[in-house]
Amino acid sequence: MRTLLIILSLSTLSWSALAQNNLQLEVKGLAGEKIDYKKIIKSKSDGVKEGAKILQQLYASSYLSASIDSTLIKKDKMILIVERGKPFEWIKLSSGNMDPKAEASIDLSSRLFLQKPFNPKQLADLYERTIRYYEDNGYPFVNVKLDSIEINTENQISAALHIEKNKFYK
Repeated sequence: MRTLLIILSLSTLSWSALAQNNLQLEVKGLAGEKIDYKKIIKSKSDGVKEGAKILQQLYASSYLSASIDSTLIKKDKMILIVERGKPFEWIKLSSGNMDPKAEASIDLSSRLFLQKPFNPKQLADLYERTIRYYEDNGYPFVNVKLDSIEINTENQISAALHIEKNKFYK
């Protein structure tokens, strides 16, 4: 019985020691944004990882210049101060040197990229549709990239698609 009490006491002490090592994570500079992050972390390195996840979510929400401005540690709290910057938006994405037939098939319409917030996933989806079209039409080694990229002082982006078909295969 005495051994059981000692074991229970030690486990309670070790549990409370573990709980004391946790840090509350507070993030400042996200007012109005719905960003998901852990509120309780186990270590400073976990806080750094959460900061990276926060930045990825901000980038996906058009805040391409977002950064962690500073990090503070106070007793049982880690504070991340985020600088969001201004969101980026498309002014125009043109088809560049894309074939008109490909443009129609891929559904590259200006409505997706005209005066809309920059969305990296939407651009990646466009790349995938473009690559799939050209692969299905004899160009398995096609490259797709942005060309003539311009970003003005209002964080507005204009660019053109550039297609490198490479060798044709029947």
